[in-house]
Amino acid sequence: MSKSITTWLLVGLFCLALWPAVAHGQSAELSDANNRFSELYAQARYQEALPFAEEALRLSEREFGPDHPVVATKLNGLAELYLALGRHTDAEPLYQRALAIREKALGPEHPDVGQSLDNLAGLYKAQGRYAEAEPLFKRSLAIKEKVLGPEHPKLVLPLTVEWSPEEVRAILAERIDKHEKSVGIAVGLLDERGSTVVSYGKLSKTDEKEPDGKTVFEIGSITKVFTSILLADFVGREKVRLDDPVQKFLPDSVRVPSRDGTVMTLYHLATHTSGLPRMPDNFAPADPTNPYVDYTVEQMYEFLSGAELTGKPGASAAYSNYGAGLLGHILTLQAGSDYETLVRKRIAGPLEMTDTVITLTPELENRLAQGHDETLEPAANWDIPTLAGAGALRSTVDDMLLFLAANLGLTESPISDAMEDSHHRREEFGGPEVHIGLGWLIRQGHERTIHGHNGRTGGYHSFVGFDKERKKGVVVLSNSTNNISDIGFHLLVPEFALVSSYAGAQRIPYKRYVTLSVGQSTVIHGARGACGEAPPDWEEVIRGLPLSLIGSYSDGGLGVRRSRSCGGPTPARAVKFTAEKAGSEQIVLYGDPINITVK
Repeated sequence: MSKSITTWLLVGLFCLALWPAVAHGQSAELSDANNRFSELYAQARYQEALPFAEEALRLSEREFGPDHPVVATKLNGLAELYLALGRHTDAEPLYQRALAIREKALGPEHPDVGQSLDNLAGLYKAQGRYAEAEPLFKRSLAIKEKVLGPEHPKLVLPLTVEWSPEEVRAILAERIDKHEKSVGIAVGLLDERGSTVVSYGKLSKTDEKEPDGKTVFEIGSITKVFTSILLADFVGREKVRLDDPVQKFLPDSVRVPSRDGTVMTLYHLATHTSGLPRMPDNFAPADPTNPYVDYTVEQMYEFLSGAELTGKPGASAAYSNYGAGLLGHILTLQAGSDYETLVRKRIAGPLEMTDTVITLTPELENRLAQGHDETLEPAANWDIPTLAGAGALRSTVDDMLLFLAANLGLTESPISDAMEDSHHRREEFGGPEVHIGLGWLIRQGHERTIHGHNGRTGGYHSFVGFDKERKKGVVVLSNSTNNISDIGFHLLVPEFALVSSYAGAQRIPYKRYVTLSVGQSTVIHGARGACGEAPPDWEEVIRGLPLSLIGSYSDGGLGVRRSRSCGGPTPARAVKFTAEKAGSEQIVLYGDPINITVK
């Protein structure tokens, strides 16, 4: 967190302002202690002020009794002083005692009780104890709503317990100005109270305007979530079944491969368990800057008819852009429309997501952020006609907040049931901490469950995710292809680290020869991003891992590994291998051979 505990001294101004107000009936000795404390505190002479604050508390207890509200005021003042001196553990019991006194003396719904709740919750927040802070903030808000009325301006609070807009802007500024990994980033945050948009940077190197909630970005593979929700919608309307074979929907001239007697189904395409590769082997773009534009339906069919599956359908998950694109194509055949029209009719239209499109109108083109490559040079936009269901959509933060609200059940829509169906865990996705639903990747970590997906095109990176239990969602859209998923996860669950937090992390080895017994695990390699850049998140790593017949992979955590091309250590994500059955095999990971023997 960028906000330090001492920032919460601002909360204490309320408490300190009350000190002169209790002078009636107090002794000259107590009055002198109060005045001396206030004078020294105002000059930031905290250590000199401490004995006077402690003396004022002692005298108040003697003169008014230990459970008087005056004592609570003195407790709060002393707690603020402890925070200024860095004595955080000493402040907590004082705040707790002050809260208990006010609840007993003034009643549980008195405004001073709300202030004590804010004090204690602020301390917990600054310490990263968000689960303890949230109910206190919510209780304080309920008190203020009752006393002031629900529309009072003093009820305007930071959107979430974890973050204020200023803190989010600081994170974006660090990524853009310090690390130089983007030109402009827009973030949307959502909870039960509403949403807000925070942004930083520029639309392009030559356009100083800051992106906002209406700025258009390519969202890449987030499109796959839309495709799978469309599938769930078709199933709910009994247009198709999840276990329908893919062959049923394609021309007779197309041969859909099978393996070991198992046919490929729509379910397999949606959960990346089809056995199809990440990309077809006949993908050979004439223009690498817009690589999908010339890939045709005929080529898609040609590849499928001659493909050999990497494994039996349903056996294991392996990310496939081709498979997601094929699923989108099948749904358009069933609907009798193109993919953009289908999305608009079934999802974007009902949710009033008017800026979520493939084809840009002149007005939307004027709002399109310029894309940039990894070095922040301008990048061409991508057009994806045939595999549209894998990554063709463009959208805005405002529209994606509407999408998140519908997924979280904060708004009702005709697509709500299909969205809910897409959230269910279906398959393990590369390790026990990540599963896949219909399109959504479901990640366990830090005692939270996050549904999310990212997207990357030649000039953009995107993230959308939500915590169903806490009814919170985040969208992050960047006009650079560099990874920003860590920002999304960090805003949802602050314990997920930002790239700037990776310094001093574990050293990740590359092991060419590995010998294990069944049940044993070891880190075998590390996945890095561009040199010095945030490593890919685990969902992205597992998409490119080779199939293993004798074990499985899991997230080994963040760290650094040596890279000859980067000239030394660079941030990376460890790949852990767990032995599951006896045998031996050779895999190739990031261009390096690894020989694995399981006894």
